[in-house]
Amino acid sequence: MDTPKTTKYLTLIQTYVIDPLDRTTLSQSCFATVLMLCGCIDGFGKLIHPDEKARSGERFKYFLERLGPRYKESENELWELRNDLAHNALNVAAYLSHVHSTSIAHLKKSSCGQYLLLNTQCLLNDFKQAFNTLRDELSENPELAARAENAGGESFSWIDSKPVCRFANAA
Repeated sequence: MDTPKTTKYLTLIQTYVIDPLDRTTLSQSCFATVLMLCGCIDGFGKLIHPDEKARSGERFKYFLERLGPRYKESENELWELRNDLAHNALNVAAYLSHVHSTSIAHLKKSSCGQYLLLNTQCLLNDFKQAFNTLRDELSENPELAARAENAGGESFSWIDSKPVCRFANAA
């Protein structure tokens, strides 16, 4: 099945999200990493959720479980974190870290049970695995590919150009 819209979207995510997080120091910013990946999780949930009228939280959690069972167990905390970062630019319920030494505690609660530890490198690695699996599934499953290609109608779009910007009084 020909899926130009879906193929382009996956290419854009690879180019503008995964590659920069993998190949630059961007991933050292836990905030940026989580926010970018949550946006991708939202978008992929919209692509593949079987109910085209599913709300954003349902779509987010639907794709989130593809990252592994620990994500499913923490889906409500991760949804709250996504909302806190996206809507308030504040994180009050999770401890974010990108350092390797915290990867052993990834998605575990603090001793007081109040905070979730999220290792953003683990999140990125798990996301990349889910991304690659999704890409394979889309090429092998015509029904899923058709759903993704038709997801969101016109509301699921992006600008694919590099505009020339000029500013008044700029030298």
